[in-house]
Amino acid sequence: MCGTRPTRSRCTPRHGLAAVELAIVLPLMLMLAIATVDFGGSVGAYLVLANAARSGADYAATHHFTPVSQAAWESRIHTAVESEMTCFRRYDSTKLQTTIGTVTNADGTIQVSIDVRYAMKTIVPWPGIPAAVPMHYRVEMRQYQ
Repeated sequence: MCGTRPTRSRCTPRHGLAAVELAIVLPLMLMLAIATVDFGGSVGAYLVLANAARSGADYAATHHFTPVSQAAWESRIHTAVESEMTCFRRYDSTKLQTTIGTVTNADGTIQVSIDVRYAMKTIVPWPGIPAAVPMHYRVEMRQYQ
């Protein structure tokens, strides 16, 4: 606090100091906010991707196919996966890959695997992180009646 004898160094007005501090801190805060939104979007996309794979596997496990109806069965699985993926706000159908595999076990049951891949584009191109984050989720289920 300034006494009766003000000195220049202690009582000089600090006009503009808050503006300088804001200019230094604001870019860092904006970068942190955008990074948080981007990371949250990645987590959300992964959860939607996992749910889409489970939805496709659920359809595959509950609906049987024959060699004649296998193409229509696979088409319905793709539709179930794509239908779930539309829950993701930034969904781009050209980046979705769904692979369906079937294996007949020794006891005659059919094991179905649904492999879903999606490349989520980040909002900002971050250094050291690819612009499209590859995501993958695989579900295996046995068909049942």
